[in-house]
Amino acid sequence: MSDLVHIANNVEALVNGWRERVEYSVTIDTCTEKRMKTVRHKALLAQLAEASTQTTSRGVALAGNTNKPESHPPGNMAPLNLIDTIGEQARYQYCQLCMALRGTVPTTHVRLTQLLHNLVSVAQGARDYPPALHEAAVASGQWVRKARVMLGYDKPQTLLKDVVCGNCGGALTVAVDASTDVRCIGTPATSSCGQVYPQWQWLDLLRGAP
Repeated sequence: MSDLVHIANNVEALVNGWRERVEYSVTIDTCTEKRMKTVRHKALLAQLAEASTQTTSRGVALAGNTNKPESHPPGNMAPLNLIDTIGEQARYQYCQLCMALRGTVPTTHVRLTQLLHNLVSVAQGARDYPPALHEAAVASGQWVRKARVMLGYDKPQTLLKDVVCGNCGGALTVAVDASTDVRCIGTPATSSCGQVYPQWQWLDLLRGAP
């Protein structure tokens, strides 16, 4: 997947949502049938905004007594903080691409959704500036990954130590509970080669470690 497509797909998930095929089972009489359907998920930014109004995982609202100076602000601040972080980093990446492409700093005082659409637009014209394009692709992937982890779609990832991708030498990650396949995420200078090591191949992977 090219950096440009990576940016476009990440912005799509953040702003408009995404479709996902899921498998489920239906039991009819004594027969169990496996079926599949396509589920449409809401935009990650919209879900983060909704999550900011929910209670904590312990079921206790964060509002507290707002008349006391030490009380917490209403809502869950973590999703709002992530939205702010995405906004700040998106503005930086947009400015970097505009400087590389046009030599000028653009106006960024727009809504976050519009800013992300603008990022895709300028990225489409920045194919001759691969370092800046790659940096924006990596950043946009981090926005989506952090949002998905915070919203419970994905498990937090951890880097594997003392072992790298046998295809490109990139770093390898897996869910902290080892519930996912091992995936190559590339190096700071290169994108992921797309290599995936299924769980049944882990022993072969570890044999190659020092």
